[in-house]
Amino acid sequence: MFKQLKNVTVYRASLPALADLESAIEANEALTNTDALGDTEMIRYSFMHNPVTNRYITPLNCGYSLCILVQEKILPAPAIKREVDRKVRDIEAQQDRTVFRKERLQIKDEVIMDLMPRALTRERIIHAFYDQSHKNLFVDGASERYSSSALKLVVMADGKVTTSTVHISDQKQGLTVRLADHLNGGGEPFGTFALGTYLRLKNDADGTSVTFKETEFPHGEDEYQLLEKIGEGAKVHQIQLDYQGLKFTLTEKFQIKGVIDGSDEAPEFENRDEEWMHFANARVFTLSKIVEQLCDMFGYEAPVMEQKPEDQGEAA
Repeated sequence: MFKQLKNVTVYRASLPALADLESAIEANEALTNTDALGDTEMIRYSFMHNPVTNRYITPLNCGYSLCILVQEKILPAPAIKREVDRKVRDIEAQQDRTVFRKERLQIKDEVIMDLMPRALTRERIIHAFYDQSHKNLFVDGASERYSSSALKLVVMADGKVTTSTVHISDQKQGLTVRLADHLNGGGEPFGTFALGTYLRLKNDADGTSVTFKETEFPHGEDEYQLLEKIGEGAKVHQIQLDYQGLKFTLTEKFQIKGVIDGSDEAPEFENRDEEWMHFANARVFTLSKIVEQLCDMFGYEAPVMEQKPEDQGEAA
C-alpha cells in the first residue's frame, strides 16, 4: 500500500538531474551515514535507500523520488527544566546569590550536553518527490523545519539547487471571496475544483474560528452562519477541495493535507516495487495538476529562477 503524499509541503525548485545527484550522493559517505548518533550529536539528516525500491533515488516517469532519514535525540523539555531548576537552586543556596537569565541559559546548555549521551533516538523517514518537468518538489508529511533541512542535504550533495516560493497574494481573501460566491449561487468560483465537506474559518482580528466537518455546502443554517462569519471579517484558513475524485485540504500556507484518493481500485501488481512506482507516479502527476490549477485559479505567475548555488528552498 502506498502511504506517502497524504500531507505535502509544496516547493518550486530546480534540482539536479537524477544521474548527477545519485553520483554525488554515492561519492560522499558522510551524506549516507545512518550509524547511531554520537554522544554530542543532536540531529542528523542522511540519504537512505527507499525501503521499497532499495535505491537512494528512485526514477519516476516525471522525475524522481529521494528518501532521507532523520535521526534526532529525544530530550523532553520537562526533564531539562527540572534539572536546570535543581542546579539553579543549588547555586543560589550554596553561593547566596541570584542566578539571572544569561547564566540560566548557560546551565541549560550544560544540562542538554549532559543528557544527550543517555537520550533515546527517534528516527523518521522523509520522502520527497520531484516533478522535473513542472519544477514541483513535494515533501511528504514533514514540518517546514524538517523539510527545509532535508533540502539543505540536497544542496550539500550537489550545490546546484535553485528555488522560488509559491506566494499567493492574500490567498485567504481569494478563497473567502470564492466561497461567498459559491454560497450565493455563483457559477464555478473554484474552477476545476469541487467544494469538499471540511472548512475552517478564522477571524484574524479577534482570534475566533469556526470549523465545519462533513457538511455539504451550501446547506441551510450552515450557509447563513458562514455568510455571517464572512461578513464579520472571518477568512478561509483551510478548505477541502475535490479534484477529479482526489480530495485534499488546502491550508493558508499553500500546504496540501489529508489527501484522500477516491479513484477506482488499482490493478494487481507482481511485486511491491511495481505497486509503489505505480502509485508514486500517479500521485505526483495529480499533485502537479492540482498545483497548476490552483496557481491558475489565483492568477499566480512563477518567477524566473536564476541559478544560485546553495540556495535553500522555501515552502510554498
